[in-house]
Amino acid sequence: MLATEVQGVVNASLQFDSVQLAPTYRLLKGVPGRSYGLSIARRLLLPEDVLNNAENRLPKGERDVAMLLADLELREASLADRESLIAREADKTRARMATVTDREIKVRARESEIERMAREESRKYLLEARAEVERVISSVRAEAGAAASAAASAEAMEQATRAARRAIEEAAAAQGVAVEKVVDKAKRDAARSAAKCKRQQLTSTADEIADAAAAFTERKPKASAPLAAGDSVLVGTLQNKLGRIVSVRGKEARVAVGSLTISVPVATLTRTAAPPPPAVRISLMGDTPDLDAKTEIDVRGMRVDEADDFVLTALDAAIAADLHQLRIIHGKGTGALRARITEMLRKDTRVAGVRMGAWNEGGAGATVAELR
Repeated sequence: MLATEVQGVVNASLQFDSVQLAPTYRLLKGVPGRSYGLSIARRLLLPEDVLNNAENRLPKGERDVAMLLADLELREASLADRESLIAREADKTRARMATVTDREIKVRARESEIERMAREESRKYLLEARAEVERVISSVRAEAGAAASAAASAEAMEQATRAARRAIEEAAAAQGVAVEKVVDKAKRDAARSAAKCKRQQLTSTADEIADAAAAFTERKPKASAPLAAGDSVLVGTLQNKLGRIVSVRGKEARVAVGSLTISVPVATLTRTAAPPPPAVRISLMGDTPDLDAKTEIDVRGMRVDEADDFVLTALDAAIAADLHQLRIIHGKGTGALRARITEMLRKDTRVAGVRMGAWNEGGAGATVAELR
């Protein structure tokens, strides 16, 4: 609430693995955290009546906020999936567009090569036509030289010239048409190849995006008939873990996932035909605190080795009883016992600090160990 009222204040939380019930140490900005105390208590198999009593004692506002935060976490996970999907498809599209562009460049280079070859072929044909003309003219001149009269020679020359011109024009026209056909065909082939390549690439990308979107849609919780106790469901807030509904209260349901029983919004559940895995019970073992742990002990008159065992036993009991300090009365004497106890306490990692007793704690005749 403070983040909505004070400028410069932003909500944040440390992400929590709701399956392992352990922190991930990942900071989430903009999302406030929610309590997992009851979930952890259920994981530890506390009595159900105690858990129900605890839930009933929670203020309604706090329960509503918890449900809202759970919904926000679900939406954030869904948004993250969408962003990841879009990013992957965008990378694929960019890669395919780069391939299409590269192919277009190659097609255009091929077009230029074809056009160059056509021009060279046309030039060769024209050179051959010129050689043919020169041959015809030489032949005509030879025939004209052998003619008997100048008039007949001139007439023959004129006819030969007209025939040569017609031959050149026809050859040039034919070669021009042939060149145009070659160039047009090369351009049409190149255009068809480029268009076909684009269609194939874009169609493939569109199909992949559609398949990915369909797969993502299938993963989303689908609307179904009202859920009831005993139904097998996929829990969206737990990455679609398989679970069994214990009870349904309005828009919230309690679901057993393995040894964990949690309260989640009904909208995040999807009915499934698969049977839920059997619940795993966790056996917990621990040390029972020593009810007779003492806050002070007296080792005066003991030998050093006897004092070691006595102090360690008392220290273990104080740690188990969650005491904050232990006072050890050793007297002044030669100071050997005090030095030994101080050395032993300083080496023990469970001891936060060691000090001499105050005036009302025995002074130099006592040592006080501050426990962690």
